[in-house]
Amino acid sequence: MTSRSSALRDELADEFRSQSPETSTLVAPRGRAAIGKNVTKRSPEAITTTNEAELRLAAKQELEARAMRERYLPEDLCDGATWNILVDLFVNRLEERDVSISSSCLAARVPTSTALRHINDLVRRGWCRRTNDASDGRRCWLELTDTAVAALSDYFSRS
Repeated sequence: MTSRSSALRDELADEFRSQSPETSTLVAPRGRAAIGKNVTKRSPEAITTTNEAELRLAAKQELEARAMRERYLPEDLCDGATWNILVDLFVNRLEERDVSISSSCLAARVPTSTALRHINDLVRRGWCRRTNDASDGRRCWLELTDTAVAALSDYFSRS
């Protein structure tokens, strides 16, 4: 990666982190890959009786949250890059901010080509709408459709 593209990536990541504290964790810190590089690995021996109950509770809560999401959205939209994109678009809509395709790619936390496949799938399935930027022909905006907003509103109001 050239220093110019690296600087641009860092600038976009900084901008994304500064826009919303709730979604700032979606962008990896500078100098780190977005996925898996900043995860602390623990040995099975590190699990103590004290934290075993907390871990079990946290894992059960995650399973319950996933099941809850699947009541409101199709199962394949409920995790990973697609979920990251949907939640980021929802937060930005509530904050009345436009979201570019490149920002959605950052929010997805996967390689750009993979993020674009997820975005194209969301558009094809009617969950997102892509519009061209009238002032800059190189940029496209991404927004949730009314169907997606209703489903995400229902989910977050009940979770």
